[in-house]
Amino acid sequence: MEHQSIRQEKLEAIDTLKKHQHYNVATTVMWSYIREIIFELLLRKEIKFNSTEQATIGIFKIIDKHDVKQAIYFLYTISTMADWDESFVINKNDFALIKDKFGVTSNYINLMLNERK
Repeated sequence: MEHQSIRQEKLEAIDTLKKHQHYNVATTVMWSYIREIIFELLLRKEIKFNSTEQATIGIFKIIDKHDVKQAIYFLYTISTMADWDESFVINKNDFALIKDKFGVTSNYINLMLNERK
């Protein structure tokens, strides 16, 4: 239950950051959310991993939708750049695309999580 509360807080933080035009930070929070649900799904399926890289490879093995795989890779890459590259700036239009990829990915993985409850 605590994980769901934290996830909800992350979703609210994304909206607040967007409202204040902090698109880079909102993007890194999106990836944090996605990474958390990927980790949970892999743990439920007893797929071992000890890094984000291994978790990404693991999730790619169980997701059959190419657009979701692309969205995961896109979100990972863009959030890394948003976090580490001080000259990398996400504008409002960029953020709309990122938010769309986030929605596709989070909806799909959350559906997978809810299949086994």
